[in-house]
Amino acid sequence: MTHPVGPATRTAPEAETGSEPGKGDAVTRVLGWMPYLLLAGLLFGMVRAVTAPISNPDTFFHLRYGHEFLTHWSLRHPGHVSTFGHRDWVPTQWASQMLMALTENAFGLAGVAWLSGLVVLTTVVTVFLVARRYADPLPAAVVSLLAVLGMSANLTPRPQVVSYLLVLVVTHVWLRTAQDLRPRWWLVPLTWVWATVHGMWPIGALIGLVAVLGIAIDQRSRLADLRPVLLRLLAVPVLSLVAAAATPVGPRLYGAVLLVGGRAKFHSEWAPTDFHDRQAAIAALLVVVTLVIWLMVRRDERPDWVSLLLLLMAAGWSAYAVRTVPLAAMMTVPFVAAALQSLVGRSRPAPRRERAVVAAVVVAAVAAMTALVPVTADRPATVPGWLNPALDRLPDGTSVQATDVMGGYLMWRHPELNPVIDGYSDAYTTAWLQKQLDLQELKRGWDRTLRESKVRYALLPPKSALAYELGHLEGWRVLHESKDVTMFEAPEGWGR
Repeated sequence: MTHPVGPATRTAPEAETGSEPGKGDAVTRVLGWMPYLLLAGLLFGMVRAVTAPISNPDTFFHLRYGHEFLTHWSLRHPGHVSTFGHRDWVPTQWASQMLMALTENAFGLAGVAWLSGLVVLTTVVTVFLVARRYADPLPAAVVSLLAVLGMSANLTPRPQVVSYLLVLVVTHVWLRTAQDLRPRWWLVPLTWVWATVHGMWPIGALIGLVAVLGIAIDQRSRLADLRPVLLRLLAVPVLSLVAAAATPVGPRLYGAVLLVGGRAKFHSEWAPTDFHDRQAAIAALLVVVTLVIWLMVRRDERPDWVSLLLLLMAAGWSAYAVRTVPLAAMMTVPFVAAALQSLVGRSRPAPRRERAVVAAVVVAAVAAMTALVPVTADRPATVPGWLNPALDRLPDGTSVQATDVMGGYLMWRHPELNPVIDGYSDAYTTAWLQKQLDLQELKRGWDRTLRESKVRYALLPPKSALAYELGHLEGWRVLHESKDVTMFEAPEGWGR
């Protein structure tokens, strides 16, 4: 059975002592340096993105929650930042939230931007290094560019980026396991750590289960002899699932993972994938390119079941939801790299100084990021000059109606206020989330929900339907207005 995603084959002894690119003609020299120029361009492009002022609203509620966990919240019984949150919720990202909060305590928002930027740069470099295990530098660089573009909008200061990185690592590790049948027991403690960082940790175990199934099918002629081996391999993802229950949160973590699907309609990122979107189109392209090469160019070779099942799993993630498109981009990296390499034939010797060149590019990118963030990312993205002074004047505990986007900022910058809703829906009941969705969409009963909240102030996008209605509702008046947000004040006695 042919394994189309095996590590790139190198000739000996040139693989150890191959000559450097650049000693031939100009074309050879350019082609020799092009992969590293592409990698450098990709890294410095990401430096530009991660050193911008923080604008993702989720970053702010992660910081607020991290500070709460550092001070008085219990992991098993966390509190609420709003009196409108009544649900007994389970933390799924507490370790990363605490680390972000500690970083902010020490270095401010610039430190948070640097920390998240380091994770992003590590992810980009890891994509290239994994692709290099299956292809020459140029195909690996092309795959890296496509894969990063396929998740670029999601490379924000949020814990989810760690999940993207680990999905790539776990996929690569199980492909190696399919070749040597050696269990990687270290995946079990890795899953334990993953379960404290972000809620996508079950995907790692699922990749393992699918890989073991593929291995069993590939080795069906030797199944009786390999049964002890397969049981050991199966124990890795099974123990990984068990390890998650051993985190400080305990077995309740399982229920928190299952909850996500039931609340998808309240978050645009969990909407069905739109393949007109650039990221989704790229992820789909990566899957299609691999299948075309397997079916057309390498039609005499059958792909092994491990590769086929994992690629189909990636295709499923690309179609499932907007949020899971980056998972597809990461999982396809080994397959696309190996497929592109098959088009150019046998792998050529690696340049002797490749590691030094890659290391130099990475160090330069990190140094540039370190120099920029204190100047460019030391404050949030631009907010209206009137916003913070106006909110600072409100009495402590004042309820403020806002969208979930603005709610995250309120949680962080104005912890003394009481947001009606924010971006972290786990802390709210489904019924309340539905009421807030109906309110924003002006569905029947929206005015009753607004009165029941007894809010005195509202922060809304100027062009939203609710902003239009409040602007024409008797007694409501506009206090401040800008192109991104309008502040309304309710009439005296509203909601009584």
